[in-house]
Amino acid sequence: MSDSPRSLFLFAALLSGAVVLQAQGVDPAQKAHQEFEKVFLSQAPPAADTAACVQAHNALLAMGQNPYRHIFNYRKGFCHLAAALESNQAELFRNAARDFAKAVADWPPEDLANAQPLQVLSVIARLEHGRRAAGLPASGKELAAAIEGHACTLSAAMDAATCEQVMAAGRMWLGWLAFRANDLDEAARWLAPLGETAWSEWVASRLRRRAGNPADAIPHLEKAIETWERDGAGDLTARLSPPPDLAEFALETGLAQQGAGRHAEAIRSFAIAERSDPRNSTVLLYRAGSRESLGQDAEALSDYAKAIQIARSLGSAGWPLGSAHFRRGTLLYRARDFAAAQREFTDALESELGDVPRGDVTAWRTMAGVAAGGCQASAGVLETLLPQTSPAFPRQEAERHLFDCRFGRAETLEALLGLESDYQGRLDEQRSSALGARLAQAFAEAGVAAEDAGQPDVAAERYKAAIERDPSLTKARFNLGGILFERELYSAAEAQYQAVVRQSPGDLEARYWLAESMLAQDPTPERRVEACAHFRESLAVANPDLRRQYTEAFATSGCPK
Repeated sequence: MSDSPRSLFLFAALLSGAVVLQAQGVDPAQKAHQEFEKVFLSQAPPAADTAACVQAHNALLAMGQNPYRHIFNYRKGFCHLAAALESNQAELFRNAARDFAKAVADWPPEDLANAQPLQVLSVIARLEHGRRAAGLPASGKELAAAIEGHACTLSAAMDAATCEQVMAAGRMWLGWLAFRANDLDEAARWLAPLGETAWSEWVASRLRRRAGNPADAIPHLEKAIETWERDGAGDLTARLSPPPDLAEFALETGLAQQGAGRHAEAIRSFAIAERSDPRNSTVLLYRAGSRESLGQDAEALSDYAKAIQIARSLGSAGWPLGSAHFRRGTLLYRARDFAAAQREFTDALESELGDVPRGDVTAWRTMAGVAAGGCQASAGVLETLLPQTSPAFPRQEAERHLFDCRFGRAETLEALLGLESDYQGRLDEQRSSALGARLAQAFAEAGVAAEDAGQPDVAAERYKAAIERDPSLTKARFNLGGILFERELYSAAEAQYQAVVRQSPGDLEARYWLAESMLAQDPTPERRVEACAHFRESLAVANPDLRRQYTEAFATSGCPK
């Protein structure tokens, strides 16, 4: 506030004669002036200062008639309004409106144009932070009549700059009233002369959305929230303007950012909403979702838990509590805390689930039990639940768990073949390899059993199946080579022994039978040299019985010593 209105105020007080009515050396006019200055210059005046200002002006007004009562009532009204803006008390707003009305009623007729800012202040006071807007349908017309065509000049009440700030606040309220009525174009018209303000940015965001450009609305939402956060009480215009529902607006901004995949920005907006309304569990619910998207699982778990706690303490949430329990369950499951996950899924099933399919939650709970090692108790149940799940349920993961359970219990070749048939083309590389290795070993063992039972044909087929699944099974190759040799299928036997020697060069038994297979085929001189070399190496076998057998065979083989 400039020195000009202060000087005018003192001049008014002096002319009123109040200065001569001093009590104990205190000048009432000077006292009132000082108390008003403290309130006017403070962005958030304490209640003691606003009360002192009101009392000082009441003292002046009690001194009798004088030509400056309109100034005293204006300043008293301003102090009442400042107190109301801080405390949000309806009585203080009403007191301010009465004071401004008295000031306008007493305003000199020849200077009535300069009372228009007081009419703006009177409407602002009557609106009571916007909560009485519905009951004051004519407030917009009153504001428009006071603002349109008014040129601010120095007056006995305020200087031109203060007048401009009051009128700007009036425009803010006109924009707010139009916005509230969903007349966005009218809101933009009233706010346009004020430049880029938080309210104009907010209205601009709605206009972009109305035009079908939700992505273009986000920068305006962000700028509005940033301005409200940064400026706080701000100047006189900001203090008198419609207060935003920052919790609701920051939530709306966060949801827009979240929908655009901008989760880090959304988390910051949700934090603003939480600071503005710490008991709004919905904010925490959505923030947890963004944190999940960014892989911040521990923070997401905390937000879901806090949202549930707040909602239960308030007795209602406005959203299905079961959905938060469900999300906590999935996060705990991913963290391999299967017991805790099962508890969350149970809590979810005992709460309202909203859009989360009950069949999915039941299947998740059962799958957590299977993952925790409950194959015997839960695997069969999970298998029956899978057809009832939605496409959102991780059915492939459940099937992997079921496979693991069956795989762990499979002890026979038939059981393993059943698994291979049931999961054909549906296993990941790791499980497919594990099943193949187990089947290969089972076929090899079945081949040995068939040989022992005197069924060489069955044994040969089993060995071939084992080798097909695991070509590195040298034992199966060796045994198959023996059966083929006995059938005088020397070339086929040689192929098996060659493979064994390639994989296990130190297998001297395989080298012996490789030599015998090659020599039995009437080899060329070159192949005879190769066969004899294998024969010669086999003589170093450690087993003395085999060494004696090989030595005798070598002596009659025709190979040079």
